[in-house]
Amino acid sequence: MIYPKNETVKKKSESKQWCRTYATVILVACIGLILSFSGFFIVRRAEIQKLKTEFQLHAREHVDLLEREIHINFEALRSVNSFFQSTEVITRKEFRAFTEDIFQRNHGFQALEWVPRIPSSQREDYERAARIDGFQDFQITEHQEQGKMIRAGERDEYYPVYYLEPFKGNEIALGYDLASNPVRKAALEKSRDTGQMVATARIKLVQETGHQYGFLVFLPVYQKQVLTDTVEARRKNLIGFVLGGYRVGMIVDNALKHSKGFNSSIYDMSSPKGESFLYAYPMQTGIDSNKIDHENRFDISHELNVADRQWQVVCEFTSGFAGYLPTAASWGILAGGLLFTFLLAVYLTTHIKRTIEVKELADRLFIEVAERKQAGEALYESEEKHRNILESMEEGYYEVDLAGNYTFCNNAMCQISGCPKDEFIGKNNRQFMTPATAEEIYKVFQNVYITGKPSESLEWETIRPDGEKRYLEISASLMKNSEGQPSGFRGIARDVTRQRLDREEKERLEGRLQQSQKMEAIGTLAGGLAHDFNNILTSIIGYAELALSIVEKGSMQEDNIKEVIKAGSRATELVRQILAFSRQSAQELKPIMPSHIIKEAIKLLRSATPTTIDVKQNIKSDSLVMGDQTRIHQVLMNLCRQMLAGLGYTVTTRTSSIEALELFRNRPDDFDLVLTDMTMPNMTGDRLAGELMKIRPDIPVILCTGYSKKLSEENVAKIGIKAFVMKPFVRSELAKTIRKVLDNL
Repeated sequence: MIYPKNETVKKKSESKQWCRTYATVILVACIGLILSFSGFFIVRRAEIQKLKTEFQLHAREHVDLLEREIHINFEALRSVNSFFQSTEVITRKEFRAFTEDIFQRNHGFQALEWVPRIPSSQREDYERAARIDGFQDFQITEHQEQGKMIRAGERDEYYPVYYLEPFKGNEIALGYDLASNPVRKAALEKSRDTGQMVATARIKLVQETGHQYGFLVFLPVYQKQVLTDTVEARRKNLIGFVLGGYRVGMIVDNALKHSKGFNSSIYDMSSPKGESFLYAYPMQTGIDSNKIDHENRFDISHELNVADRQWQVVCEFTSGFAGYLPTAASWGILAGGLLFTFLLAVYLTTHIKRTIEVKELADRLFIEVAERKQAGEALYESEEKHRNILESMEEGYYEVDLAGNYTFCNNAMCQISGCPKDEFIGKNNRQFMTPATAEEIYKVFQNVYITGKPSESLEWETIRPDGEKRYLEISASLMKNSEGQPSGFRGIARDVTRQRLDREEKERLEGRLQQSQKMEAIGTLAGGLAHDFNNILTSIIGYAELALSIVEKGSMQEDNIKEVIKAGSRATELVRQILAFSRQSAQELKPIMPSHIIKEAIKLLRSATPTTIDVKQNIKSDSLVMGDQTRIHQVLMNLCRQMLAGLGYTVTTRTSSIEALELFRNRPDDFDLVLTDMTMPNMTGDRLAGELMKIRPDIPVILCTGYSKKLSEENVAKIGIKAFVMKPFVRSELAKTIRKVLDNL
């Protein structure tokens, strides 16, 4: 909303007054917060100092318990070592009996093992002895890369687990060569050379089925009554090792089971940082197993020497620590100060707020009245604007209720329907359509009602009150009331009667065009058939004429052959009619005098026949007939909301245009004239003529065809072809054409 200048000044003045009014509340709140946090930090510092002192004392006790438990477990391992040092030969049964008491008193062991040093020469003896002891499948093994136990490879010496207790649950470790693993081998060799107890880095025990880490402790056993004061002496006199397999979690849990208020993390500082974590007590999930520096400032770390490895124990207190509760005093001071500050600020705010509520309420009512007045004016303007838009539209706009009764329309809709607005409103849309159309429209509106999606544009036939039919293209969408419930339909209607009629006319014309194209295709087909049939007729008539020239006159064979020639002539006429139908051969009918045509034909025959033949004529009629002069001439020559051989020519034939071209290329001067068909495989007649004339430009060529759109006498003359003969032709016609070409050379 835009205010006048004096109104803007008034608003700025009110804003400054508001800031001055609430400045007291802000000041009191700030002072209260400063005092509350100051008291909290002073008391908190004292509490933390006291808590650290108590925590250090308890953490030391915590670490001492763990160190004591480790010592007890290691002493048990030393007792096993003493057992081997004091006895000449220890059997597997004696080893089991001795270790039973140890397992009852010490809970950190995963297993106790006797690991002899076995030279490669004694390997089979040891394996055989173990099998005699009842371990039928015993063999010295090592780990494959995939984790599977396999028979150990050949090496100078082995350190297999030979005695193992408790055996149940640890069976997989029996026979395992500890020297086959780099971590175990490093600890083993260090223990051998120093004569001391040596622990490995963290490992996953061979027999471990859980998720915690373990470690091995080696203690060497040397031959009795020998000096072991040098490394060489210790290596030479080594018998084997007593080995303790420990689970870190079992040692830590047993040592700290009565300790509360602490979280402890155990690390092996002799290992790389990423592999140093051993155990967290109590067992926790989601901890960072490689993190030594803890964010909590209440932690204490101690280092332990565990069989020549440096362990670090990091202790941090929890809410269960006995010294944690006194720290609540600082939080109490902070909470009390904040609560007092809050209550005082609320009281002042409430008091100040009440003094201005009446004025704000009056101002708000004034503004609300003004806004409602403006909204009413804007609504009226908006409705008027939309009404003008609807009335100026060329398309019809309509609204109907759920029953299909018109509730609103614009002027264009009234013009389309042919009904005044006062009569149109209230009528049902079924009154303007046939029952069949009404059924289709009902389905469309029902789909819009169910899906809520606008319909696609659809076309329906409407009937105006005067009975005139119109075609409308309409759309429909769902209307909803203020509560979101369907209340009716609205849409746009467009009169597409003219477009519908134009489309129908177009479809009718397209149908006629398709029929015309179909007839043209039929004509093309007929022309093609006529072409092929002409070739057949040429052979039939030609061979019939040859037969007629040698048959006995007056015989039955002569009559039969004449009938064949007559039938061929009728077929020729039929082909000409087909060509005329397909517009491939023009026929010109006009008054002609047959006697003149006969006399011309006789003149041509004289020039084409030998001088020994006498031609007599007896023409008595000068009548006129309607016909085609060319066709008559050919008939005569045939008679004569003889073919080439009979005329005395020497003929060389080829059935392939390629063969004919090759023959002419080799013997171009042996021929006086070339007669070629138009349609041939590989090379058409006109192309063959062109290739022949490249070899010999003066060679005369006559082209024969039964049908061709492209060829005419003018076209072949341009190519250089001397004559053009249409099939079927008779011997006399061909003789005349040949004679004419040869005489004009």
